[in-house]
Amino acid sequence: MIQAFRDGGVMMWPMLVIALGIAWTALRTWTRMHQDAASDDVRRGTLSVLFWGGMAALLGLLGTVVGLVVAAQAIARAPEAPAGLIWSGVGVTLITLIFGLVIFLFASLAWFGLNTRAARRARSA
Repeated sequence: MIQAFRDGGVMMWPMLVIALGIAWTALRTWTRMHQDAASDDVRRGTLSVLFWGGMAALLGLLGTVVGLVVAAQAIARAPEAPAGLIWSGVGVTLITLIFGLVIFLFASLAWFGLNTRAARRARSA
């Protein structure tokens, strides 16, 4: 897992920061929900979890596109490169997309869970 993170390149660090921020925001929103489920803080917290999850997915896509451009330039400089080497490079470029989509998946699940819980608490209050 650590090797895959390193292979993902420079785009992995901002996505890691975003993932940690999503986790912190989701936990903070969860604790604030117990005080007042209908507050603006809870609504903003759930929306920010979803927004930053989307940003992680977009950063993953950007990292993949940049990696593919770099790989294409390297292939153009060395036209006799073996196919295995080329496809292993393409596989590395997809790491950022996978990481971004996994973050988005967890952010979407957290958003759904927080919204559902807030709606139930608001109805019961």
